[in-house]
Amino acid sequence: MEESQSGKPETIIDIKRQKLEKLVIPTVEGCELVDINSILYLEANKSYTHIHIQNIEKPLVSSKSLQHYERDLQKEAFLRIHNSYIINVNRLTHYVRGDSGHVLLQNVKSPIPVSKSKKNDLLQLFGLKGSNNG
Repeated sequence: MEESQSGKPETIIDIKRQKLEKLVIPTVEGCELVDINSILYLEANKSYTHIHIQNIEKPLVSSKSLQHYERDLQKEAFLRIHNSYIINVNRLTHYVRGDSGHVLLQNVKSPIPVSKSKKNDLLQLFGLKGSNNG
């Protein structure tokens, strides 16, 4: 078994997760393994999460909460911009100013709102936090 940087053995599951660039999404039918880079955004819908994926018309519906996915994707290029939305920042094309504003993503027709409480996180991503640019 491999050892971690601390010298302690890692479990097989830990080793495989590090190499796996897919997100396991539990669905009604079973589990879907989705390439993390193909995820456009995640949307909370009551107690479910709708996961919008590139080149798939209907989102995958998961019984896991948005908070669950926020934890799973914290080391990836994802940012929670609203109580109901997590976006893949690699798909971000525009931020449109407004009271709190909204973002546009590649291959997504509808704008996604940015909450007032998350606006600074987004502006910080652009290197604009603390300025009057948004």
